[in-house]
Amino acid sequence: MFGKKALLILPNKDYDVTETAVPWKVLTEAGVQVDMGTENGQAGECDPLLLTGVIFGQLGAGKEGAD
Repeated sequence: MFGKKALLILPNKDYDVTETAVPWKVLTEAGVQVDMGTENGQAGECDPLLLTGVIFGQLGAGKEGAD
C-alpha cells in the first residue's frame, strides 16, 4: 500500500550536521523514505565549522558525515 515516509525539517542555516545525518541514517536503514525541507523551500546550509573542524580539529564531521 503506502511506504514509510518521514520529513525532516531543517533550519535555513547553521544547523548541526549530526542532527540531520543520524536520523537520516537510522530511518533509511529501516526502509523509510526521508525527505528534507526548510521553511522557505531552499536548500539548508549546515554550520561550516562542523564540516571543517573546530577546537584544533577535534570536532567536525568525519568523511562519511561530510559527503
